[in-house]
Amino acid sequence: MTRVLSYSLLALLLLIALQAAYGLVESPYSDQDIANSLVDTWEVHAWWTLAVLGFLALVAFFALPLAFMGHEKSTRQYARRVLGLAVVAAILAYSSHAALTARTTRLTGQTFGAFSGLF
Repeated sequence: MTRVLSYSLLALLLLIALQAAYGLVESPYSDQDIANSLVDTWEVHAWWTLAVLGFLALVAFFALPLAFMGHEKSTRQYARRVLGLAVVAAILAYSSHAALTARTTRLTGQTFGAFSGLF
């Protein structure tokens, strides 16, 4: 059971990273969608990015102590994998949102706050 949960967490982190990487390559919204409604496009993406970053921060918060102070070598190795994948996923998620924000600014002239409008 524990092994299944462990692999499930790694799979979830990998899916988040892949979704964010795909968002960098292929925008989730067309130019027309963005021009028609910021609320239905950019804002939804901003809230989703905040939720993902919050989840990844929580995962990293619990993995960090285990990565360096875990009692068993296998625990430390697993926590380091989780921590690394969480960091990569967070970087990709933020980069994807920043790219969408830059595109939205170019299309609409709307400016956003700090960290691409997340804060």
